[in-house]
Amino acid sequence: MRSIRLFMTVLALLCFGQTAVKAQIVKGTYKLRIAAMSQAIDSSVFAPLAKYGVLSFEPTDKGLTRVYLGKYMGKATAAKVLALVKKSGFKQAYIVQEDVLFESVDGDALTHSLQFSADRLLDLSKLQAKAAWNEALAKQLHISYANGHYRLSFGLLNPSFQAVEVEKFRNALLSLGYKESFLRRFSNKKTANK
Repeated sequence: MRSIRLFMTVLALLCFGQTAVKAQIVKGTYKLRIAAMSQAIDSSVFAPLAKYGVLSFEPTDKGLTRVYLGKYMGKATAAKVLALVKKSGFKQAYIVQEDVLFESVDGDALTHSLQFSADRLLDLSKLQAKAAWNEALAKQLHISYANGHYRLSFGLLNPSFQAVEVEKFRNALLSLGYKESFLRRFSNKKTANK
């Protein structure tokens, strides 16, 4: 599946006059697998977990639907949230590494995100209740934990990011009521070329 997506991306970029694409896998992003269900999903069962991250429901070829929670930067953050999830009664939950495919003409690694909040308790319910919250923003939300605070940020950006990319996220944050944000470096590690 990834090779088809990569081929289509390369083909599209070649058609638009760009000649080199490096696909990279960004290590260090994780999500929690909460359940795999064969029957119809009652999303209200999982609703209490929404305060710990964005819930997603992914169907499989075998007729199952997998329930995932969040995008967490670093395994330690995922482990901290996993403890909260298990305390909430979802004892079978576990951590899954989620490699992020990034295609770049310049080959720069993803190293930054736009941080907009840091709180001692993780509770996204206020954020998700805002009128401007939408699925596109949910897919870009990343959570990390350090020094006693959960940090919320949007996007994964490389060092040569364009100001327009940052402004897109800043405008979204303003519509959600967040006036302050800053670029935060989350890693100085090179990504693995794929």
